[in-house]
Amino acid sequence: MIRILLLIIMLFGFSSKSIHATILVLVVTKNEIILAADSKLFGVGDLTKDDSNNHVIDKLINVNHLYYAFAGLTRNDDSSFSIPSLVHQVIEEHKNFQEIKGELPKYLEDYLKNHLSKLEIYNPSLYKELLIKLPGGTVILVGNEGMAPAAYFVEYKIISSGEVSLEWELL
Repeated sequence: MIRILLLIIMLFGFSSKSIHATILVLVVTKNEIILAADSKLFGVGDLTKDDSNNHVIDKLINVNHLYYAFAGLTRNDDSSFSIPSLVHQVIEEHKNFQEIKGELPKYLEDYLKNHLSKLEIYNPSLYKELLIKLPGGTVILVGNEGMAPAAYFVEYKIISSGEVSLEWELL
């Protein structure tokens, strides 16, 4: 049996009125998993040339023989809020795929509640804009469950600063 999960997540940037999109593709078979993601090019230089002022954000990351990809509300411009950094920290602290998938939802919920409650106090207009335009995100973690490859899918949605909805599934 082959399961294919194609996520196209449309979102609005923090400081931009243009629409951005992330594409994550996950193909799960009994013996293999394929995880693919696009990358984001941003910068202040000439985007048509190889300009050192431009940067690429990889949305597919390898840490300790595990891979993860992310989309949606994942980070802000100054990196004071960063879901990829949080996932990296959970992987570094736990190393075992079984432990990581048990801990990741707890870490995500606490992290989101903490940052959103601060944002609601210190920047209420951005907080309101965030709830309307960018209310959640997705993390896909790929590793081995015993001898078989496994994919772990976590989706989060911000309801309010004190309430976060989390859904997760082992694929």
